[in-house]
Amino acid sequence: MTKYHPELLWAQRTDEVYLTINVPDLKDETIKLEENLLNFEAKGPDGREYAFSLEFYEPINPETSKRSVNARSISMVLDKKEHDKEFWPRLQKSSQKIPFLKTDFSKWVDEDEEEEAPGNFDLPQNMDFSQFASAMGGGGMMPPMGEEEDSDEEAEQ
Repeated sequence: MTKYHPELLWAQRTDEVYLTINVPDLKDETIKLEENLLNFEAKGPDGREYAFSLEFYEPINPETSKRSVNARSISMVLDKKEHDKEFWPRLQKSSQKIPFLKTDFSKWVDEDEEEEAPGNFDLPQNMDFSQFASAMGGGGMMPPMGEEEDSDEEAEQ
């Protein structure tokens, strides 16, 4: 039976790599995480088999890495073995392009902007929605419709 590759998204910081495996409603997933390697196998709801193997650019700490599974995807936060090094130029050791591997721009931050970037993408309850209201400008609500006089009517009087 043919095995398919799921969409794999990634982003990084100096100390972590964020991976998202996008396949909804997985069954029987097997994830083997080693210092230099990630092996993934699972079945979709239609019986389709998904699999990939990825050799990391540099080693990670499998013991301190985390993962979370939900109905739509598997999210992983991989702890880089060396925290004080520069960003990896790519996720995998090989320079060969992997068609199912894409940059996760929702989590991506340039290396020189890392200090300003929010972290902990796997914890959405930490979001401060008050930031969004102040960014809207003005800060106040619009007056209800019909309570202000029309500027055309004022001009005619």
